Amino acid sequence: MSEAVDSLSLLRVTTSDGVELYPAFQVQGGKPMNELAKVLGVLRTGVNDPWMWTQWLNTPLTDEDGVERPTNAQRLREGQLGDVLLEAEHDAASWRS
Repeated sequence: MSEAVDSLSLLRVTTSDGVELYPAFQVQGGKPMNELAKVLGVLRTGVNDPWMWTQWLNTPLTDEDGVERPTNAQRLREGQLGDVLLEAEHDAASWRS
């Protein structure tokens, strides 16, 4: 599993008491979510914090009119890689500043 974590193919978070967890949202049909490594690679340019990445992927989003839209994880599952990467780049840039 360490190789998958090192290559960002799989997301691992560590609790405050040292327990390592692999969030279930990232697995589809027994395999890591497609294209997850690309998104995590972009997010890592802003902050190297797997907990923040987990939150970014799973926080419900709303549009300008207050209408809820799919989470970034849902969008990635639906094949919207380009849109998710664009948001990841934007947010990573804001985290760096």
